[in-house]
Amino acid sequence: LGRRMLDVFPGIEETDMFKVFQRCMKSRLPEILVYEFVFADGSRQWFEYSIQPVAEGLFILSIDITERKKAEQQLEESEHFLNASQRVSKIGSYVLDFGTGFWKCSTELADIFGVMPNQEHTVEEWLALIHPDYRESMEQYFEQEVISKKKRFDIEYKIINKRSPRECWVHGIGDLEFHADGRLSKMLGTVQDV
Repeated sequence: LGRRMLDVFPGIEETDMFKVFQRCMKSRLPEILVYEFVFADGSRQWFEYSIQPVAEGLFILSIDITERKKAEQQLEESEHFLNASQRVSKIGSYVLDFGTGFWKCSTELADIFGVMPNQEHTVEEWLALIHPDYRESMEQYFEQEVISKKKRFDIEYKIINKRSPRECWVHGIGDLEFHADGRLSKMLGTVQDV
């Protein structure tokens, strides 16, 4: 109490954070700011500031989010490593939701199939990618071996890339997940261009 922010944090007036504080003072509108502090000893900490203008100035709630930021960075690095590994090995991953009938895939599998990544696709779209000579046998295999017997999906089949349209052989693997009552929930797996 009784000390100015500039006295406690010398040089703060040069930071982007301080400019946001000034903007809030002028506009009288609240803001949320995520900011990385670099301390004199070189250590770094991330903070989330909830800035609320009040009669005499600003009420600022500061939350240390360093651990969350580290977790986000580790997740980004892990995702980058996974994507790079999939690209090198020509293996893409997918998840099929039996409840909705839709599937999503990784960027690499989207390239193998010639579809858009990060979008939901229907089972009919997947079947349309299978080479016409193999479509009927694949449907039978999926219904009679995988679904009926609740077995692992593990088969090589021929597809036609939707974008190119290049024909290629792929090896598909998928493990089933079930709800507590035994109903099919999802199939998670990989498809490799072989």
